[in-house]
Amino acid sequence: MKLFNKLFSIIFLLSSFALLSFVFYRSEIFHAGEKHTFYLKYYIFSVSLFVSSIIFLFLKEKIKIFTSILIIFLFFSFYIFEIFLFLDSREFRVWKSGVKYDKRSEIEFYTVSKKNDKDIKMIVAPVNFLKDDKLKILPLSGISNKKTILCNEHGYNAIYKSDRYGFNNPDFEWDKKNIDFLLVGDSFTHGTCVNTPDSIAGILRNLNKNAGVITLGYMANGPLLEYATLKEYLPIIKPKNVIWLYYENDLWDLKFELKNKILLNYLEDNEFSQNLHQKQDQINEIVQKQLDNFERDFKNSIRVNTNYSLKKFIKLHNLRLFFKSLSNEKMLRTISPEFKSIIKLAHNYVKKNQSNFYFVYIPEYKRYKKNLQNDYSFNDYEKVINYVKNLNIPVIDLNEELFQKNKDPLSLYPFRKRAAGFSPEINVIVTDIIHNKIKQKN
Repeated sequence: MKLFNKLFSIIFLLSSFALLSFVFYRSEIFHAGEKHTFYLKYYIFSVSLFVSSIIFLFLKEKIKIFTSILIIFLFFSFYIFEIFLFLDSREFRVWKSGVKYDKRSEIEFYTVSKKNDKDIKMIVAPVNFLKDDKLKILPLSGISNKKTILCNEHGYNAIYKSDRYGFNNPDFEWDKKNIDFLLVGDSFTHGTCVNTPDSIAGILRNLNKNAGVITLGYMANGPLLEYATLKEYLPIIKPKNVIWLYYENDLWDLKFELKNKILLNYLEDNEFSQNLHQKQDQINEIVQKQLDNFERDFKNSIRVNTNYSLKKFIKLHNLRLFFKSLSNEKMLRTISPEFKSIIKLAHNYVKKNQSNFYFVYIPEYKRYKKNLQNDYSFNDYEKVINYVKNLNIPVIDLNEELFQKNKDPLSLYPFRKRAAGFSPEINVIVTDIIHNKIKQKN
């Protein structure tokens, strides 16, 4: 037993030192000290572990035995739980389904695609710029007039040709005299992970052959980014109907958007504008620089570890995501005064431009995964609905109109997992509901 304790003590010490060294390498060398905030928690954990391994050397034999058993038990428990979570992961469900699936990440697909098409780009969402206080303007769209890689949730990497302002629209839509529908929202509105004709905006165009349809949606947008985008681009077109697509995690996104000084100007000053439609060249430059950084980091990471799947398992990828989701849920997603102000400001702004305003409520995946319909610690479903209705804004509630009418609501999500958007088939159903409700109102 003494030999075991001695051997375990050495392994514990060397392992904790190796972990600390790895954290130091990633933070100070690989990222050149630019991500201290991100790596702080890993520093705290690795330093604590290293100090504990030193203290362990001086413990009494009985305590060493008990501690050794506990550590070994926790070690194997974590990896057993990781396997359990993997069996419920998208990766496993895709493999089990037998669907032909391109497993490359967006950035990997982008670097390969560039070899044949030097002009192709990849989306860089506005949320990536929220922490950059040095920016003189905050981009609310992507690079203009380029084939743009979106994402992959259905087995293929969706690609669209961006318009003159960097959004997912056929460029000629901006030249139409009459715009019937203007969509504002996040990834569901962006048309995430489907090709443009299969997006909500694309299907609306198909339902209304002569109608002008423009989406200002972008992946990971929250309410303040959406309001800012509306303020910047609505005056150019003056649409007949504005459709605000709200997703239940928007209240969570808003917490981070409120920390950006430029975005706060939209909330505090009704006259504020960055005049972004006149600054697309600057937007292109800022977004391209960030895309270059993504590509550089990706290429460097390949040299460190080429076996991504094994790396995820060793790093307890699914387990860490699980604990992260638990910590996120503890931070209540409650309807805030800022959210109320944003919706009210957006409604007033749309009315001022003589457009109709519609609010579409999209329920989150976790609502059905964990049966949280009546759990207000998770979201403020009824409060949001009632507040919007009290502003005399027509509400199209997809929770009521679609999900609650489906015996298996999880089947509405790709591979029954959380997704950034619906499949082409579900987008058809969702768009039909929205379109019919608006026709009834008009």
